[in-house]
Amino acid sequence: MKEKLKNIKNIFGVISIFFVIILFVILVFENKKYTKNLEKDITKKEEMKKEKKEENKPNNIYSAGQIQKIISGKEEYSGEKLVFLTFDDGPFNDSTNKILDVLKEKKVNATFFLQGKNVKDETSDVLKRIVSEKNGIGMHSFDHDYKRLYPEKVGDATVIVDEMKKTDTALKKQLGEEFKSSTWRYPGGHMSWKGLEEADKLMADAGVTWIDWNVLNGDAEPSSTRPKTVDEMIDKLDNSMENTPVKDVAVVLMHDGKSKELTVEALPKIIDYYKEKNYKFCIFN
Repeated sequence: MKEKLKNIKNIFGVISIFFVIILFVILVFENKKYTKNLEKDITKKEEMKKEKKEENKPNNIYSAGQIQKIISGKEEYSGEKLVFLTFDDGPFNDSTNKILDVLKEKKVNATFFLQGKNVKDETSDVLKRIVSEKNGIGMHSFDHDYKRLYPEKVGDATVIVDEMKKTDTALKKQLGEEFKSSTWRYPGGHMSWKGLEEADKLMADAGVTWIDWNVLNGDAEPSSTRPKTVDEMIDKLDNSMENTPVKDVAVVLMHDGKSKELTVEALPKIIDYYKEKNYKFCIFN
């Protein structure tokens, strides 16, 4: 009798161990299944967030590299007409705010190509206004010193990249570490200098592409040919549009600064000029 009871206990013990093992296997399987489903849910949520972010992204932001290929004739374009109003050399508390006032009133946006030396605590408010009102910011060197950037009219890649980094650092100090401008404009224009291939590559490796222009308002022309009135400036712009081979994409060169009052005065008419021709106002990222 005792032997029978002992055998029964042993059988129950084996069965119990068997059930514990099965239960353990089930728990492990369910845990893996739960983890897998959780990972799927997280991935799906991240994808939805990404899609939502893309949906909310304004459709007037373009890559400088893409547009440069178009305005230089290296790539054909057959889409809607685009205009990029660009202002070099700022920011300045007086003139930049006046430009922003006009842009806001006209409900359009522009890209400001900034010199790093002007990006400082004193101009922090206008910098933040540029961003908050959905305008673009590009880099335009730190010191704008032709002799350092282009000795003997040949680009010095080390100096150019150093100026890009210094300008990027200045922007991050005022606008936050998460801020990044992906656009650069060479002082004087890429078209004006030799030996820029190395600098181009180093900037591209850093995620930055350059842009020139194909239209201008003449505010940096020699004094003998520079427009003296608003009407002359509009005529200059119109002639520039007539002379560019690529007319459906206009990157307009203008300048920001104390001596550029005429540009601010003419800006409403410049905007109207492009509105009447059904151009979409765009910015660089």
